[in-house]
Amino acid sequence: MAADGPGAAAAALNGGTDMEMVSTNIRDSGAQLVQQHLVSMSRIDDAVRRILRIKFRAGLFDHPYVDQAKAVDPASFVTAADRTAARTAAEKSMVLLKNDNATLPLDPTKTTAVIGPLGDDQHDMLGPWWGQGKDADAVSLLSGIKAQDPNTTFTLGCTMKDVRSACADACRRVRLGRPRGCSGRGERRTAGRAGAR
Repeated sequence: MAADGPGAAAAALNGGTDMEMVSTNIRDSGAQLVQQHLVSMSRIDDAVRRILRIKFRAGLFDHPYVDQAKAVDPASFVTAADRTAARTAAEKSMVLLKNDNATLPLDPTKTTAVIGPLGDDQHDMLGPWWGQGKDADAVSLLSGIKAQDPNTTFTLGCTMKDVRSACADACRRVRLGRPRGCSGRGERRTAGRAGAR
C-alpha cells in the first residue's frame, strides 16, 4: 500500500504497470518521480514503447478513427467472434494459485452452492468498462456453473447497498467478485448485513 498518490504511481510503474486508466497519479507525479530517481527514465521509455507497440499492432496509427456506422449498429455488438475472443482471453488470463484438497475441477457427485449477491448478477458481470454491453449478454456465475451441474444451489446471503468508503476494503477481504462500479473513482458499493428473519 502506498501512503499517497505519488507513492502509488511509483509502485505501479516500478511494478510493471505501463499506463493508468482512471487515476491521474502517474500523469500528475511522473516527472517529479523521475527527477527524484524514484522511477527511472528507462522504465518510462519501456512503458511508452510497449503502449505504442500495441497501438501499432492494432492499426491505430493507420486507422485512428472509429467506423461510426459500426459504432451504432447493434448487429456489430457481441458477435460470435467477440464471444470467442472474450472466452479465449478469459481462459488465457486465469491463474489458479492454489487447489487445496483437489477442489477443482468441481466434483459432479457433490452439491455446489453459489452464495452472495453477485452470484446470480448479470449486471455486475460486465465490469466497469462495459461499453455497449447488455445485462442479457452476460452469464452469471450461477448460470455458468449450473450449465455444468444442474443441481447447483444459490442463496443471496446478504444484499448490496451503496457505501462509498467501504468498497475497497470489502473487495480486499473477500475476492469472490466485485460490483462493476467498484473500480477507480466509479460508484462504489459493498455488501450489507442481511436483515434478521
